[in-house]
Amino acid sequence: MKTKLSGITTLCVLLGANLIVADTVYAYGSSAQRPTCKQPVVKMISPAPVSGAIAVSAGSEFSFEVSSDAKQKAITMSAKDIAIPVQVTTLSNGKFQVIGKLPDRLTDGYASVEVTAPSGNGKCAGQGKVLVQIN
Repeated sequence: MKTKLSGITTLCVLLGANLIVADTVYAYGSSAQRPTCKQPVVKMISPAPVSGAIAVSAGSEFSFEVSSDAKQKAITMSAKDIAIPVQVTTLSNGKFQVIGKLPDRLTDGYASVEVTAPSGNGKCAGQGKVLVQIN
């Protein structure tokens, strides 16, 4: 009789431990229930993207398109770690058009023009960049 009780007791302990572990795991919800971050998409509009560096002059204007899941007021543009003032407008499709000009002080050389678009919930950001050769 004592052997059967210890077998049943062992089974109960194992089942109880399984329920405790399962309850702990599911207490935080599944990954489908956690807030996720949809990374905004950033695409170059003009000058037309090409492979390699785009030849431009100092003060050239750049235009990017950013998906609607970005936080409009937080979109930034920079070149060589220099912040570029941007104009962000909402397009008819809900996406954003981001326009900025290269600073005049960037002359003769290469620079990476980068747009950063934080998501609406601020948990991630999309980035777009293009290499330019400034003449």
